[in-house]
Amino acid sequence: MVFEGEGDGSGGSGSGGSPGRKPDPAGSTGAIGTVAAQTGTGSSTQGVGGFGALTVTRVEAKMTADCMPVVGPDPMNGSVLVEYSNDSDAVGSLTLTRADVIFSNRVEGWVFPVDLMLISIVVPPGETVTVEHLKGATDGDSSFVCQLCGAPGSVTLYFSQEDGTELVASGPLDLQCAL
Repeated sequence: MVFEGEGDGSGGSGSGGSPGRKPDPAGSTGAIGTVAAQTGTGSSTQGVGGFGALTVTRVEAKMTADCMPVVGPDPMNGSVLVEYSNDSDAVGSLTLTRADVIFSNRVEGWVFPVDLMLISIVVPPGETVTVEHLKGATDGDSSFVCQLCGAPGSVTLYFSQEDGTELVASGPLDLQCAL
């Protein structure tokens, strides 16, 4: 799902002493939107002076956690499949700046930052591109995620557009764990 605007980026702690950021409530509402593009004069093949209107039309998380027999500091693995669409006449690009796995309920929430590979995306005019972003090794200790196996969650991706605006996309996550 795609949202316009920025998350609050505030710090904090999740339950159980697990470090993380406060979940962005917009990331789990299921709403869809787009960030509109500005157009200017310039070459559409180079994107100079203008840029394409990119939308994220699908975010599909394929994440698992290895929670047996001993849980390591980074038990999550897998990928996030993202579909990017450019309905404009100019080349469009996005840069993935942050990715979070989020679990929350009415009382508390847990945010696990994850590192995804292939962070710069360029989409030709009028095309749709599907990219599988593989999860890389993530610094820190996210072993607490093994306590949340089977709980509904989401993956939220934060992108920077050519004009500096932020595009936020989110999709559901059903974290399966090897216990």
